[in-house]
Amino acid sequence: MQAIRQTEYLYKKEGLIAAHLELILPWILTPTPKFYFSDYHITEKAGDYGNYIGDLEVKWVNAPSTVPVHFDYEKIQIMAGIRIPGADNPSAYHRVCFRFDDGLLMLPINALDHLKPSINTGKQPGYNYGRPARLVVKIHAHEYSKSCFKPVIIS
Repeated sequence: MQAIRQTEYLYKKEGLIAAHLELILPWILTPTPKFYFSDYHITEKAGDYGNYIGDLEVKWVNAPSTVPVHFDYEKIQIMAGIRIPGADNPSAYHRVCFRFDDGLLMLPINALDHLKPSINTGKQPGYNYGRPARLVVKIHAHEYSKSCFKPVIIS
């Protein structure tokens, strides 16, 4: 099980992912404050203006997509519970993007809210040592639609 760790170094790497997403999608990604529930606000470009379509959480995983990862269940609850203005727009929803060694997995937050959480005590191998116990869900990339996974390598 690959643990996800947040450090200043990983914040810079998440910026690489955001820059790539802005190149391939009609998005403007605006960083959020450090303790906000997500990493970026997403504005979808529409001519000379844009529409807010949700927030994006980005996770850098140093493993191939065949390795399951843990994701914070509380973050899923927060993101799933916050309504988006203009929710009648089909592209308006919160997302999570996992960067694996072999590609990107982009999931709508509601694709994760059915997962059953388990307790991460920080004492098992592969977990974040020294962190308080928290609820996490296990993400298996192969369980999601092939359209959610793009074999784009960002390093």
